[in-house]
Amino acid sequence: MSKKLILVFTLMLGVVFISGCVENFNCFSDKDCPKNYRCYNSQYCAEGQNGVECGKQEGDLTCHKLCSTRFECNYLAECREFTMFKEDKAEKIDLCN
Repeated sequence: MSKKLILVFTLMLGVVFISGCVENFNCFSDKDCPKNYRCYNSQYCAEGQNGVECGKQEGDLTCHKLCSTRFECNYLAECREFTMFKEDKAEKIDLCN
């Protein structure tokens, strides 16, 4: 194998695995993600004095694979529980990260 090919392969692995986002897709909703993936878009919003007010974005806006054990995740990723906020509702969900 040439050095260029090895370097490209290594860089591709870094993008896929180091990010913790199994496929590294950017997203704004679950519709942007492949089947069995969820968009980690988590931001608490509620009615405030000046209308709807939102906190900071807690998610990384990338697609993460749904999981129940770490063996369902790619190398270096773990199956972790996240609290996902949509408006003023919270949902606990397990995602590879």
